[in-house]
Amino acid sequence: MYAHTQSQARELQKREEVMIPSFNPLQWLIDRIVETFQNLAGPIAPLLNLTSTTPLEFTTHNAIVMQGWRAMTMVSDILLGLFIVIGAIQMMYGDTTGTPDFSPYLSSG
Repeated sequence: MYAHTQSQARELQKREEVMIPSFNPLQWLIDRIVETFQNLAGPIAPLLNLTSTTPLEFTTHNAIVMQGWRAMTMVSDILLGLFIVIGAIQMMYGDTTGTPDFSPYLSSG
């Protein structure tokens, strides 16, 4: 009878070792981060579903959206070209007058 209770005690100890895992701080931190993202994703889920279920005729295939995109692209291209032209004029003016480019901004003293 003593051997029987001793084997039961060993079996119970093995079960406790399996049931009580060791604490891993890194895994705990990862679990908290995942829970945070899941909690944040809940309120915005309807908006994400809306963007994935909206017909293209109301979004990217809409004529107004396409015209607006083309207009904004044209404005950004013009501003980029203006920036390049002004920079080139500033470099040519500096070469003509003998002053280095951006001299007030790059002087060390």
